Amino acid sequence: MLAVATRRKTGGRAAGTPNKTTVEVKAFFEGVLRQAFKSRAFRKRLVAQIVALEIDTKLLMHILDRAAGKTTTPVDVAHAGRVTLEQIVAGTVPPDGEGGDP
Repeated sequence: MLAVATRRKTGGRAAGTPNKTTVEVKAFFEGVLRQAFKSRAFRKRLVAQIVALEIDTKLLMHILDRAAGKTTTPVDVAHAGRVTLEQIVAGTVPPDGEGGDP
């Protein structure tokens, strides 16, 4: 049997380094969300739209994933009903072990 030699990759980005487009998309969504979440009216309207199912939650999660990166633990498992959607959107989630239902 003939041994096949494998060649190592040379040049280019280091493994795990995002490409230019990924960096630009992330920066865009970070800027949009940073500005949007400064507005109390925006947060209140967003919560109302999510609760009324007027907004596609999968699309919202996709945008948040692009801006902040995907979480390694799903929110529903991490908080197991101890916080409300309103607290998450408003940014008033208490630290682990504090407040909320047990």
